Amino acid sequence: MVLAGVVATAGLTACGSDAVTTSATTGGDDGQATSTSVSSAPDGPGTSGLPADFVSAALFSAGDEVVALAPRGAGDPGSQDEGAAASDLEIVAYRSRDGQTWSEEGVASGLDLTGDEFVSGGAGDADTLVLVGADFVEASSSGPGGRAPLALRSHDGLEWERVADAELAAVRELSAVTVDADRSGLLAVGEGAAATPQLIATDDGASWEVVDATGLEVADGSETVMALGASDDAYLAFGLSECDTCSDDAVAVAWRSDDGTAWAEVELGALADALDEPNTDLFPALVGTSSGFVAVVEASSSGATTAWASTDGSDWSEVALDLPDGAELRSVAALGDEALVLFADDDEPLLVRVDPTS
Repeated sequence: MVLAGVVATAGLTACGSDAVTTSATTGGDDGQATSTSVSSAPDGPGTSGLPADFVSAALFSAGDEVVALAPRGAGDPGSQDEGAAASDLEIVAYRSRDGQTWSEEGVASGLDLTGDEFVSGGAGDADTLVLVGADFVEASSSGPGGRAPLALRSHDGLEWERVADAELAAVRELSAVTVDADRSGLLAVGEGAAATPQLIATDDGASWEVVDATGLEVADGSETVMALGASDDAYLAFGLSECDTCSDDAVAVAWRSDDGTAWAEVELGALADALDEPNTDLFPALVGTSSGFVAVVEASSSGATTAWASTDGSDWSEVALDLPDGAELRSVAALGDEALVLFADDDEPLLVRVDPTS
């Protein structure tokens, strides 16, 4: 995730607020799920009328809004010299209710991560936004070292605090988090003591409780669950499983649950073929909206980035994105019934809305 590299080197100072507005154009209708591009605003600084640094933003759902955390002062972090000064970067928080009009909230504080920490995902409800990830702890006289969970919470996307909780500490790194199906709490996934997927839930981002789940299993030697989403009716998780008959040694696998505790593997249909690429170990960027799920598969050597939509997590249809050549996936988040996807188009931000029901 782009945010991991950004917040690890950010220097934070105070900032004022502003607003930027984008315009929207609707993509073609092929009878399946559709996408809507947030098009270029002629008077705006960069594509979509957003600051050019927005191209490196990480998007997170927050109730009926989307929060974006974006660097300011150093452009695209991927293009910076390794010796760039930490004080040159600020993390600026933006909010939007529609993906078109964004308010600049100010510079975030509390995101001063170390080089051994990274953020792998984030989500929120109307009251709390949570970022999750891992801290790589070196072995010492006090312990063997390894991966420890990292969680930060905020009520406004601006002031962040680290979370210290006994049950959370029992889980190794956290790989994904989603708002729950009731939109009243959060569900995260990490690695348990037995090196198997472990779910953990919170109502406020501060106190966590391990979830006793069944059926959420991966094959020996495969990765843990890497993506998690929830609609109003179900939960969906993606991971990697060993596969002897696939074009790679591991292939994406998905599980579905009605309640977040009893899980069962689901077939992915055409989406499975899109994920079965040689030497890639692809799994999608997943987001659950109130009406279904959107999975975005990053471009590989054999094709372009694709988006897929499903109302139930098993019957998937490809979405016509109509992206410019070379557009690169950066981030995705839920926004009401739709998913908001951020791409980089020639180092400028391009936002696309995907409706899984259209």
